[in-house]
Amino acid sequence: GLEHRVTVLEKAPLIGAHTLSGAVLEPRALFELFPDWEERGAPLHTPVSSDRMGYLTESSRLPLPILSGTPVDNHGNYIV
Repeated sequence: GLEHRVTVLEKAPLIGAHTLSGAVLEPRALFELFPDWEERGAPLHTPVSSDRMGYLTESSRLPLPILSGTPVDNHGNYIV
C-alpha cells in the first residue's frame, strides 16, 4: 500500500484552541454601520500584515502573485 504522511500545524498555544483558522474579515461594512466600532471594542485585534500565496507540489512551493484589488489581496482586512 501507499504510505501517507500528514503534518498538523497548530497556531494556538494549546492543541485545539484554534477553532477557526484562516478567516479574514473585510471591515468596510463595520465602518459604514458602526463608524466607532474600534472604540466600542469590536474583537478585531489582528490586521493582516502580509500575504503569501503558493502552489504546493509534492516537494516544493511555487510562489504565486497576489494582485492588488483581487479577492486574495487582504490589505486592510483583519484576521478573525
